[in-house]
Amino acid sequence: MKNKDELNIGNHNDEDIEKKWNTIHEEYISKYAELRNEDLSYQKGGINGMFEKIGKKRGKTRIEIRREVSSWR
Repeated sequence: MKNKDELNIGNHNDEDIEKKWNTIHEEYISKYAELRNEDLSYQKGGINGMFEKIGKKRGKTRIEIRREVSSWR
């Protein structure tokens, strides 16, 4: 079950955020060179696990990473 913060993150559900990630991931990776392929792998429906790995690497929470991706321009 998702908590209140997850439900209000840019009004993006998991499918929307996966589409957004697929659009911006190359630019995101370029900006954060400390990320490795193993940090960025996920299976469909498991994007929150990937955000958690990225968050640990960057010193942020999974929700912060999700918000960042959601609002990426």
